[in-house]
Amino acid sequence: MKMKENLNEPLEGGTKDAIYDFARNFIKVSFEDLPSQAVDAAKMEVLDSLGVALAGSTLRGVPELLELLKEFGGKGQSTVIAAGIKLPVIHAAQINATMIHAAEYDDTLEIPLSHPGSVLISTCFAMAEYIGKLSGRECLIAIALGADLMGRWGLAINHKISGDKRGLNLTTLYGYFAAAAIAGRLLGLDEDQLINALGIAYHQASGFGVGVDDGALTKRMGPGFAARGGILAALMAKKGITGPKKIIDGQTGIYNAYHQGAYNRETLLRNLGIVFEGADLTIKPYPCCRATHTFIDATLILVKEHNIKPEQVQEVRVTVGKGGTLLCTPLDIKCNPRTPVDAQFSIPWVVATAIVKRRVGMDNATKEGLKDESIRKISSKIKVETDPDPVFHPLDPGRVEIITKEGSYKKRVDNPYGGPKNPMTWDDCVNKFYECSTYAVKHIPGKNLDRVVELIKKVETLENVVEIMEQLG
Repeated sequence: MKMKENLNEPLEGGTKDAIYDFARNFIKVSFEDLPSQAVDAAKMEVLDSLGVALAGSTLRGVPELLELLKEFGGKGQSTVIAAGIKLPVIHAAQINATMIHAAEYDDTLEIPLSHPGSVLISTCFAMAEYIGKLSGRECLIAIALGADLMGRWGLAINHKISGDKRGLNLTTLYGYFAAAAIAGRLLGLDEDQLINALGIAYHQASGFGVGVDDGALTKRMGPGFAARGGILAALMAKKGITGPKKIIDGQTGIYNAYHQGAYNRETLLRNLGIVFEGADLTIKPYPCCRATHTFIDATLILVKEHNIKPEQVQEVRVTVGKGGTLLCTPLDIKCNPRTPVDAQFSIPWVVATAIVKRRVGMDNATKEGLKDESIRKISSKIKVETDPDPVFHPLDPGRVEIITKEGSYKKRVDNPYGGPKNPMTWDDCVNKFYECSTYAVKHIPGKNLDRVVELIKKVETLENVVEIMEQLG
C-alpha cells in the first residue's frame, strides 16, 4: 500500500508502526553490516565525546548535578568521567552526558541540528560497565545504530511545515529513543521487549529548547535526561513493564505530537540497515552552536587574509537567514551575553571573538571571557541584516563584511570546517582531545590520555571497552 506522507491517522491494512522496523534493525545488525565510514565516524565520536566531557567537567551545572547525584547514594556501577568515583548506571550516564554537552563542543548531525554523541557515548559506556563486558565491535554497532536513528528521525521531518516552531531540542527528544534502543540491545532484549523499552522512552520523552533564550543551564542538561531515561526504559522493559506501540505513525505518535504530522515515512525507512546516517557526523572545531560556525570561518578567513586588527574595525555586518536570526535576537543580549549559554548561542559574540583573538576557544564562554571589554567593543559594532532564504538550510551560509578605515572586506562560507564536506581528520580530533583534557576538573595523567587514544583507534579489536573508562575515571 502507498503510505501517506503526513499520517494523521493510524496505519491502515494492518501495517505495523515504523518503530517495529527500527527495533528489528537494532537487534539484527552485525559489525559486517557497517560501512567503513560509519565505523570511522563512530570511533571519532567516542574520542571526541570523551574529550569534550573532560572540558565540560568544570562548567557550571556539572559540579552541582554531580553533588546531587552523589547524595542519592546507591551501587557504584559505572564510572563518572574525571571524578574518580562510580555511581548507579543511570546517574553515571546522566552526569557524563551533561559533561559532554556542557561546553557546546560536542559532535553534530547537521540535519537536524542534534548532538548524538552526548547521549550515545554516555549510554554505551555506562551500560558497558553495568553489564561488565562489552566488545569494541558491539560498542561501535550500538553507536552507529543510535546515530542512524537520530539522523533518520530528523531527516524525515518536513521542515517547511514543522520547522522549529515549537522550540524543540531534538538531541534530547530523539535521544530518549536512541538511548533506550542502545541499552536494550546491550541487555539482549528481544523484539517485544525492545518495543516496550522504546514505548516507555516515549512516555518520558521531551526536549524543549527554551533554556537557550533564557541563557539557562537546562540547555546542558537535556542529553543527560535522555540517557538516563532511555537506560531506565530498557531496564524496566527487561523486568516486563510494557509500553505503547504506535509511537511513530500513530495518532499520538512522535511526528503527530511534536512535528504537526509533517514527515516522510519513506525517508525514515529508506535503506535502513544499509545506509547509516551517522557517517555524516560533524566534529566541532569551536565550542559554540554549530549554526555559528559558518560565520566564524568567514570571519577568521577575513582577519587572517587581510591582517585586520581590532582597532581598524569600524563596523561589522553579518547577513543571516531564518535560522541565524535566532542567534542574533535580541541583539543587545547577543552582543552583551549575560551567561555562558548566551555566548555559546550568539553569532555577534563569536564573530567579535574571532576578530579580537583570531580564534574561538574554550575561554569564549567562560565567566571571565564574558567580561572581555575588547570583545564587547567589537560586538557593539556588529549590525545584523536578514535575508530569508525559502530553501531550507541546516546551517545558514556565513556572510560577513568587515568595514575598516582601509576598506571593506566580504566573505561567504557555506561548508564550515568539521562538516561532512570539510571534515576534521583523526589527527585533528586527537589534538582536540588533548586540548580538552587540559580543562578537566582533575588532572588526567598523560599516559592515560595516550592509552585512551590508542584504545579507541583500534577499538574494533578490543574484547572489552571498559578499560577506556578506567583510564579516565
